[in-house]
Amino acid sequence: MRDLLEPATPDDYRFFGQLLSSPVSLSDDGPLRRSIEVYLAAHASDAPDTDALRREADSQIERAIRYFGSSDVGHSLRGALGMEAGVSLDVLVGDVARHLKVDLPSQARLPDKIEALAQRHVERTFESMAPHERQRALEELGVEARQARTFLARSASVFALPVLIQAFDVVVVQGLIRNLIFGTIARYVGQRVAGTLFGALIARLPWWTRVVGPLSWAFSIGWTALSLQGPAYRKTVPAVLYLGLIGLRSDVGVGAESRRLLPPPGSASA
Repeated sequence: MRDLLEPATPDDYRFFGQLLSSPVSLSDDGPLRRSIEVYLAAHASDAPDTDALRREADSQIERAIRYFGSSDVGHSLRGALGMEAGVSLDVLVGDVARHLKVDLPSQARLPDKIEALAQRHVERTFESMAPHERQRALEELGVEARQARTFLARSASVFALPVLIQAFDVVVVQGLIRNLIFGTIARYVGQRVAGTLFGALIARLPWWTRVVGPLSWAFSIGWTALSLQGPAYRKTVPAVLYLGLIGLRSDVGVGAESRRLLPPPGSASA
């Protein structure tokens, strides 16, 4: 989990603390909340033991995500038998990918799988939008209407992130990634919870310079919460997508030679 959270900011830890807290689960979320609070306090004061406290927070975040990837009954049974209580992250990520109908590279490290999941979900979501919705999404990110229309007309429905990066500046692509992933998370957790989760992030935007209001990402997919069979996906899908967002945020924010984005669909190396 440490390598997944290496680029994370304090606001990311606050997000996970709020997302993964649950008063109705059989897993005590007290250690999760306390570990994040202690780490954030140490980070703010530049305490000497900050790294150790961050590792503990990472461990508690992993424990919570893995717990929600298993059923309450299965979680309790495994605990009673002295086994690890939650499913492995590899199994959990595969389950989320199947749920979102995203194919993952089979021979890849877990961080790369999570990042690929988030990237492909963003690309598929943008492709599934109606033409006028794509146009509006780009315009709300500062793209001129004529430029957006020209790109959409010539794109032949290929909206891979590397193609978008070539067409627009990095900040536009960063904003599109964030908006579409935020929109998906909002559908899974519902409007009230999403408002709490994203409130501080939207107000402070520590990772992107261009301010985009909540209407933009809410518009992308809408506020309607999904009707799911159980509560697990309301936690696991947002958690995994947000982990992928952290990775994509770093990749798209650096020079082109350092980007690890997947090639466009249909290319020889895809």
